[in-house]
Amino acid sequence: MKTLLASFVIALTLGTSTSFAKNEPIVTNNSFQSVVYPSAESTKLNVIVDSKSNNSLLVRLLTTDGNELATQRIVKSKRATHVRFDLINLQDGVYKVEITDGEKKEIKEITLSTTVPTPSTYRTIALQ
Repeated sequence: MKTLLASFVIALTLGTSTSFAKNEPIVTNNSFQSVVYPSAESTKLNVIVDSKSNNSLLVRLLTTDGNELATQRIVKSKRATHVRFDLINLQDGVYKVEITDGEKKEIKEITLSTTVPTPSTYRTIALQ
């Protein structure tokens, strides 16, 4: 019984997952291409930006009110740049990822929602 209870507590503690409401497609404009997607561990948000201009890019994580939670500046490079935001301390809700080069701006919405896994029943067979 203690093993079952301990397994249940561990599953509730470690087993929560965060899901994203939308999986945004690649968006193309004249200055840059970008894609936003969750990582496999579901607490990180990945942003990949491929700049075609000589301008630096600014990638920001915002609340729906426009409050800035995190910022990453990307200097001009000839290859795609990967930015990762850690969402572990954010509460469930709607957030925005804003990518801009000073002229063009893309805004992508993400929704964080946490689900608690259902407990599993384990049965042990002992032979004597």
